[in-house]
Amino acid sequence: MSFPFYRFPLLLILTCLVGFGLLACGGSSATEVVIQDEQGPTPTPDEAREAIGEALAAFNQFCLVPAAQNAPNAYPVSIANPNPNNPSFQYRQLLALSEVGLLDTTVTRSQGGLPVHRFSITQKGKQTQYEIAQSRGYEPMFCYAIPEVTRLDSIKAVYNSGPNALAQVWFAYRYTNLQKWVEAPIVQQNFSGLQSLPSRAPRAANMLLMRVDTAWVDRRLTGYERPPENPNAPSN
Repeated sequence: MSFPFYRFPLLLILTCLVGFGLLACGGSSATEVVIQDEQGPTPTPDEAREAIGEALAAFNQFCLVPAAQNAPNAYPVSIANPNPNNPSFQYRQLLALSEVGLLDTTVTRSQGGLPVHRFSITQKGKQTQYEIAQSRGYEPMFCYAIPEVTRLDSIKAVYNSGPNALAQVWFAYRYTNLQKWVEAPIVQQNFSGLQSLPSRAPRAANMLLMRVDTAWVDRRLTGYERPPENPNAPSN
């Protein structure tokens, strides 16, 4: 059986779409990562994505921490006999986070009969808390936007005469899980230097990774202890 001549272009197009994953015939996959390893070893795409995700989370700028939280396991935090007419900024910050549901507060009495305000972290607060790189260690902070890698573009080995391999990675990321509680007036009034909620639009970036032993990490994180995974991290 013969086919009309006009059907051949249509069949060719359909064949290309099926054969190339619904892409234009002869084109390359939009998710293909260009790897240039002529000058040394490079991380695999999965290793690069993991290392970038860890670094984005560790250096997340959309986080805050109350001044009274001065230890990794600071909660509950107790403040005795706050001045009702002129409370300290430590108390005001804790109260602000209590107002938006990250902390819970109860009032008890000390042995001397003075009121003690006790602030405990709530489940919502735990789900918002991440380990953020500070100085040479990590500090749990409340984050109101979470970065995630959306695309890897290319990975290139960087010539280095030292013992550790280096690789430059070009990628895109975006912010998810945006939290409106940061815009509450009581939070804005009691925490200075807060950045506004970011756009969800992807943004292009690049990062220099270093291989330490068998793992690839952002070079800025060498010397840090790796933070524990947050078991309460919200799924995206």
